[in-house]
Amino acid sequence: MAELHTQPEEKSEQRPPATIRLRTGLQAIGASLARPIVAIIFSFIAGAIVILITRPDKTVDPFTNVVNAYATLFTGSYGSIYSFSNTLVIVIPLTLAGISVAIAFRAGLFNIGAAGQIAAGGTVADMIGLTHQSWPSWLLVPTMILAGLAAGAILGGIVGFLKAWRGAHEVVTTIMLNWIVFLSSDYIINSHPFVIPFGTPETQVLPANAQLPSLAAVSNQLFHTHINTFLYTVDVSIFLVVLAVIIYWFIISRALRRRRPRSRGRWEPAPPPEPAKLGAADQGEPR
Repeated sequence: MAELHTQPEEKSEQRPPATIRLRTGLQAIGASLARPIVAIIFSFIAGAIVILITRPDKTVDPFTNVVNAYATLFTGSYGSIYSFSNTLVIVIPLTLAGISVAIAFRAGLFNIGAAGQIAAGGTVADMIGLTHQSWPSWLLVPTMILAGLAAGAILGGIVGFLKAWRGAHEVVTTIMLNWIVFLSSDYIINSHPFVIPFGTPETQVLPANAQLPSLAAVSNQLFHTHINTFLYTVDVSIFLVVLAVIIYWFIISRALRRRRPRSRGRWEPAPPPEPAKLGAADQGEPR
């Protein structure tokens, strides 16, 4: 009869030194930052080319046009605490939209409908905030947030349903839905009771109980500071964005390490490990 001789298990490998682990970690961080940094550099180059061609200020040379444009861009975004606060106000929804696009990309889908999903969520949240102004803040604000999330999710769900049901390409459906949402939002904004008087195409200001507290107001209340809440408008939703980024990082780098998301709600498991190689003596030969 054939015999199968097993070899004793090898001892587990020792952990590499701390310097090697640190070097590996730094290399991983550098590899993850390389792509966005290169993308930013190329975007600046593309913008400079457009400025050189259009030359908005004819009184100076083309190179000075580029320098002045980018200097104004940086000073207007980060030149003061007031400018940085306004930048954060714009960054908050864009970051959340970027996370939604990134998750879709990891699943092999192109979510071109992020702009429409933002518009849908903002419009629905604004409608609830202006319609139920008598509600207390602890009820109204969470309701607005959940309703905005649901509106954006429903819009994205329509695209996913059409993709799974009829194979409709998500780029086409998201672009079409974007314009449907844009025009619908424009109609709602200019309708009673949301539009402000005198026909100005903008909604009324949300009441205080329908807004998240600003960081300036929180600082004034907790630390007795005297920050102008009218100038510094960034609110506590910045912490929700940070939490969302951490959750996204955890899902991508940890929970999905051995599984890759696919479209149509399926998951593709990681390839199985290779079978152990056995020598001729281990396989056993008939005697």
